[in-house]
Amino acid sequence: MLAVLGNDGNFAYVFLVILLAPYIFGPLIVKLTQKSPAKPPIEVMDPDAPIPPDVEKYFAATGNSLASAGFGLVGRMMVTDLAPGLTSFLSVMENKSVQDLALATVVLGKDMQTPKVAYIEFSNSFTDGTVVNTNNSSQSSAFARLAHKKVLQVPEELSPLALYHIHTAMLEKFGRGKAKRSEDLRDLAAFLRGSVLKEFSGQFRSGYYYVSADRQWYKPTWKGACLMTWKLCWPMKAIRESAAKKERTELLQSLDLAGQSARV
Repeated sequence: MLAVLGNDGNFAYVFLVILLAPYIFGPLIVKLTQKSPAKPPIEVMDPDAPIPPDVEKYFAATGNSLASAGFGLVGRMMVTDLAPGLTSFLSVMENKSVQDLALATVVLGKDMQTPKVAYIEFSNSFTDGTVVNTNNSSQSSAFARLAHKKVLQVPEELSPLALYHIHTAMLEKFGRGKAKRSEDLRDLAAFLRGSVLKEFSGQFRSGYYYVSADRQWYKPTWKGACLMTWKLCWPMKAIRESAAKKERTELLQSLDLAGQSARV
């Protein structure tokens, strides 16, 4: 009997160690290894420059779909080392008549062939500081939520036009009576660097990140390393995903898009 209890106790101990290990060692790894360049290498590409086939296919499908809604291509960019071992391709599109911005993003791994992530996001900034963003990324963000950013993430196989329809409803809800801020897209590299800085500035204020002494890197604080890691660990990840799904459904219903909410 004592032997059985001892074995059960050992099993419980091992289970507890396995459960807690990511919560203990994960933040340490993130704190010591994670950093993002303050000035990421950005290459503004010629629209006709060759890019990996899967990236070209995604950009073409997105661009063709959004052209019917008034979007035109502004330019393409390639960003390296924003995250270790990853290269991002971005296609920037704009609907000038209503000052709406769309970005199609494909992230490749070291082989520069297989997409790890591909998504579309629509974003508008307003003169009062409000930002409205609608995207279909399948990746959950571990960043701190910012009060001025109204984000709806719909990780579904929706067409770009369907996602844009949702974004226009988001603008009606959160941007009514507000003036849109016109983005200067003449220098795409400067635009993207400014966007990255704005995103990290919010994380600085939240205590998640700080600027390195040489001003070259954005690095996580201990608070940021712990919270960002814990958000992605079981069972917190499952709890957050369930809460996000509920919040997403309620928001879509509040936008009078019940048909869309049934899909997510």
